[in-house]
Amino acid sequence: MTMPVLREIDRPLPDYDRLRSAATVWRRGGTGIDWQHQHEAYLGYLAACLDDRATGLGAPAPDELLARAVVYFTDAFPSPDEHLEMVNIHSLTGANVYDLALAWAVGWNPIRGPRPATDVRPTEPALFALIEQAGASIAVTTRLLAENTGLAVVDRDDHGSLAALFGLSITGRCDCGHHVRGCTGCGRGCCFRDHDLRTWDPYRCHLRPFVDQAVRGTAQRRIMGGAFAASMLFRALEREGSLLCRTVEWGRCDVCGRAFEGMSCPEPHPRPAGSVRREPRKNQLIRPAGDDRGHLPLQRWLCTECHHLFGVASARDAEGPHCPRCARPPRRRMTVWSRSLPSHSQVG
Repeated sequence: MTMPVLREIDRPLPDYDRLRSAATVWRRGGTGIDWQHQHEAYLGYLAACLDDRATGLGAPAPDELLARAVVYFTDAFPSPDEHLEMVNIHSLTGANVYDLALAWAVGWNPIRGPRPATDVRPTEPALFALIEQAGASIAVTTRLLAENTGLAVVDRDDHGSLAALFGLSITGRCDCGHHVRGCTGCGRGCCFRDHDLRTWDPYRCHLRPFVDQAVRGTAQRRIMGGAFAASMLFRALEREGSLLCRTVEWGRCDVCGRAFEGMSCPEPHPRPAGSVRREPRKNQLIRPAGDDRGHLPLQRWLCTECHHLFGVASARDAEGPHCPRCARPPRRRMTVWSRSLPSHSQVG
């Protein structure tokens, strides 16, 4: 993609040294050391930056706002080219100058791309702001998980620790073990670009959608099984053994065409004679079986003609029985996960 030409500005660069002292007062004015309190102090600082009417100076220009945000996050200053490119990005894309300053403070470079990992030294104010972004995304994602899949697998008490983990990981220190296809040994704990803020392209998306993509695999407000399986949240839950992404056995009703989990179609119509069509469905988010709920793995025969799952595919059997739906012999085994049944009767 052709990058826009840097915009020249008709005013000198802001005096970073002058702005640093005011930012230092705000950084030290927090009433607590956790990221929630620090974020509250940051919000107060932003409100003051956006409105200078009390001093009679009027609202500051974008390049002045960018400089104020930078000095809040870090004592380092961007080069003139970096500063001008961030102002340019703001003008062309509408990206928030505070998001640009935050990304720069944790290792992102608007001109040269990702900095080497050894150069990433995010300060506490920058980490606290990034953790807040991750925390907000976790809150939305866990609600979507519960609404879209019925899986309440993240306790609210764990939101803070997960946000802190993801906030640090996204600065280029992710160790979730996710590697891009073709990686032959990068020496890192993760080389997936979506988990590394240093690869952020503000001409493609704003900062919050990038964080959402890292946390749940997509910036859309929905859960997509395959994409979610590449997310930071899924990989954290998978390590804990509380969530899996697997191929699951579903039924397909021959009467109404509805797909369903379980033994029979839930629609109120007569059941058809013969076996219910069973088919594999990929990228399903499931909970491993335990305490009378969850899913268990099964070895099934898959008919390659009508794609019906049936029987138990024992490794001792060279061939399986003929398909009960089309009478052809199966040609492959498949591991699928099936919802476990309660270990005790529910009949009163």
